[in-house]
Amino acid sequence: MAKPVDAFLGVRVGTPLEEALAQQPTARIWQKTKTELDGCYFQYSIPTTLATLPAEAWLCERRDHPEKIITAINVEVWTDQAGYVRVIEAMTTRYGMAHHFWGNCTNAAGRKTEQYTWFFGKALVRLFNRDLLNGWVVLRIDEPGVLADFGPGNCMTPPTELHFPGQEG
Repeated sequence: MAKPVDAFLGVRVGTPLEEALAQQPTARIWQKTKTELDGCYFQYSIPTTLATLPAEAWLCERRDHPEKIITAINVEVWTDQAGYVRVIEAMTTRYGMAHHFWGNCTNAAGRKTEQYTWFFGKALVRLFNRDLLNGWVVLRIDEPGVLADFGPGNCMTPPTELHFPGQEG
């Protein structure tokens, strides 16, 4: 059975926070108060791995909403180039070829960044390397349409279309 594209560690985007915490006994309070980092409003995380690398999965919630619903799952890992290639290969195995690739981008510190994007009916999946030099890798699974896909920073060119959603391979 294929893994759902809108889930990570069995937690699906759209799941109530309390249900997600009950599913994951290793979930822990990451911050004493909720905070917003990288477009993710969160307090809880789950220690995990991404392509065998140690990582943290933040459970992003809707800000200023009475219901505590998971709107995104943000998985972060620090790795070298070989680890980053393993993550790309693992995500390609799971999701197929990415639909877009953003290259020729920089972050606020002027360092090179890049991003692979997959578009699905139930989720927008993005794999960022927010700092190619230092290996800050982020897998982000969002509800579709929540955030526009503008790339991983200041991008000098539009994304390369690797294949269209629904196209094989």
